[in-house]
Amino acid sequence: MDTDYILTLKVEAAKKAVSTAGGQTALARKLSDLLNERISNVRVAKWLVNGIPPRMVLPISEITGINPNELDPKLYPKHILR
Repeated sequence: MDTDYILTLKVEAAKKAVSTAGGQTALARKLSDLLNERISNVRVAKWLVNGIPPRMVLPISEITGINPNELDPKLYPKHILR
């Protein structure tokens, strides 16, 4: 897959995750609680430009119910998740 296309998919998925979680601050708070570390809403805002970092894909999937393949299709290809 094309790198720009992957980034576009990841950014759109980040937007969906933020919306599903109830906003940037809500997602940051839920991640902070789940991971027991400080996640700022500024950090979450960066994901809306750069996509979700790999180590956050599974926690965000757990919080939002969004499939990891949608959050990062290169890291979690569909054929692996079946």
